[in-house]
Amino acid sequence: MNNLKILIKVEEVVRNYGVINFYKPVKIYELAKIYKVIKNYKAIKNYKVIRQDRLIKIYKVVKSYGLIKNP
Repeated sequence: MNNLKILIKVEEVVRNYGVINFYKPVKIYELAKIYKVIKNYKAIKNYKVIRQDRLIKIYKVVKSYGLIKNP
C-alpha cells in the first residue's frame, strides 16, 4: 500500500469516526484515537506500542495533507 492510499484511508476513517474537530487544536488524546483507528484498519503497519514520537509522526503526516487544521 503506497503512501497516498494510506493517507486516503486515514482521511476516510478520521472523517468517518469524527475523532478530529477540524477547527480546534489537536489534543494528544485525539492523536491517540487516530492512532488506534489507523492501527485497527491496518493502514500503517509495524506500530505495536503507542509512543509520543510515533503520534507526532502521524500528526505531521496527516497535517501535511491538510487533514488537521490548527487556528
